Amino acid sequence: MVKDIDKIWSDLLSEKTDELHEPLRLRLIHKFGLRIGLDLSTHNKVALIELPSNHDLEARLLPLWTGMEISINQIGDKQDMILFRLTGEEDELFDYMITRMYEMFDSLGTKDDIDSNILNFLDRLDSFFKNYRKGLSETQQQGLYGELYFLLNILFQKIEPVYALDYWRGHKREHQDFLFPRGNVEVKTTAQKEHKKLTITSEKQLDERGLKSLFIYALCLKKLDNAGESLNEIVEKVRLYLSEKYMDLNKFNRFLNDAGYFDEHANIYTKLRYIVDEELLFEVSGDFPRIIDLPNGVGMNSYTIAISACKEYLVDINDTLKGLL
Repeated sequence: MVKDIDKIWSDLLSEKTDELHEPLRLRLIHKFGLRIGLDLSTHNKVALIELPSNHDLEARLLPLWTGMEISINQIGDKQDMILFRLTGEEDELFDYMITRMYEMFDSLGTKDDIDSNILNFLDRLDSFFKNYRKGLSETQQQGLYGELYFLLNILFQKIEPVYALDYWRGHKREHQDFLFPRGNVEVKTTAQKEHKKLTITSEKQLDERGLKSLFIYALCLKKLDNAGESLNEIVEKVRLYLSEKYMDLNKFNRFLNDAGYFDEHANIYTKLRYIVDEELLFEVSGDFPRIIDLPNGVGMNSYTIAISACKEYLVDINDTLKGLL
């Protein structure tokens, strides 16, 4: 990953160069040709990706993102490069993109692999960037709160944070939120007062076939305006817990960004507050109520299951977690 990215920006700002002869002040951060820097005419952040000489990438295939210009330019020795120029004020988002770029470069075998991977990389970020300005919806806030509650109040109490963070996969939008050595756990939250239900978002989410075991951790919440804990507050609790573990804290902050949580949106996450009413863990097996096989040609966005219909599959949280870790 990129280390001390804030220091790199600070060093670039403090350097003295001739703006007329050096319109871009750049720093190479990856050997395969990833550079970051400043446009000296505006002091806007930029990133450059060197393209192989035989590349076939066309400008029309590049995405359009609000607050950022993306283009193919010839710079310096006439080598083609993709230029990313920040035009808005989303510095945190730009740094997030650079971190993801660096990780993508690290996954490549050779520099020539850039051409075949860059569009897939940009496609993966496309919907994320388009939705970024909106922040998380109320449903997404509640879902992330549930995952962080499970992380902080259950996993951190049983294992070292470095392992707990590695088991967390909800930020990557995998089928289950936590993948353990001996089974998976899907975290679900509900804030309904009566007839509590859990929303299942795909037929794969509760399909234990091919897994060692599968469980649903159901966090029943009371949603209030003037009492309880907000999403921002549980984020800060996790950060405080990790404050003396720099690498773990850095990883957690990256995972938050993956999940769509950015500090500059914090002001919109102050209204919703939660009090935990009940915690339940169900084993998903046998005749557990779910949909896992759809007929050909049938699609499904989501469905719900009633908690009352799952009672016979209830298991002890502490004993089960010991068996999974």
